Amino acid sequence: MASRTRFLLLDFDGPVCDIFAEYSAPQIAQELVDLIEKLGQPITPTLIGEQDPLQVLRVTGRLYSTTVLAKVDAAFRAAECAAARTAIPTPGVDDVIDSALATGRTLIVVSNNSREAVVSYLKSHNLLDFFEAVIGRYEGMNPELLKPDRHLLDLALKGNEAQRATCVLVGDSTTDTEAAQAAGVGSIGYANKPGKSEALTEVGADAVIRQMTELATALRDAPRGW
Repeated sequence: MASRTRFLLLDFDGPVCDIFAEYSAPQIAQELVDLIEKLGQPITPTLIGEQDPLQVLRVTGRLYSTTVLAKVDAAFRAAECAAARTAIPTPGVDDVIDSALATGRTLIVVSNNSREAVVSYLKSHNLLDFFEAVIGRYEGMNPELLKPDRHLLDLALKGNEAQRATCVLVGDSTTDTEAAQAAGVGSIGYANKPGKSEALTEVGADAVIRQMTELATALRDAPRGW
């Protein structure tokens, strides 16, 4: 897998950092649901107790007006930027970045998180210049186009169609693997929590790692096959 990897695509939350380490995802999800209620909208049962703000966004896009969706998305983007300020770097990610660059590979972030939050984090950690591109959720984006849809990966690979065989996405969720499959690129599952290894294997990840340092070692040691 590492030998074929010329373009290394990293999901943000998980492989790069824990964005919600201090400002938690369940807290943000509840704040978004509260906002919907403040906007005078009934709360659909599917949102009661929902702990994933991305899922709140998806449901909002399906069941509420475009005006409500725009306000919820704006609030979510602001919360993500706040969360990015207290995000905790993933152990070993610096080694991955160093190994990728030292072996002539190209780094790109492809994330369901807002682009503003990702860029803010990378700038604050002096990492932005190491990435060729940062692809994330953008203002006005239809939530249905978030991973597992291939849309964000297609944006990342625009102009590099012939290189898809040398692209690999590293992500810690099954939606990352599914998006990679839909886009025709390789996938490495990052099993950073119990049970993830089995789930990522089940959906067809090409490889699974438990520590980012495993990937760094593979990038350094594998002969380049492109």
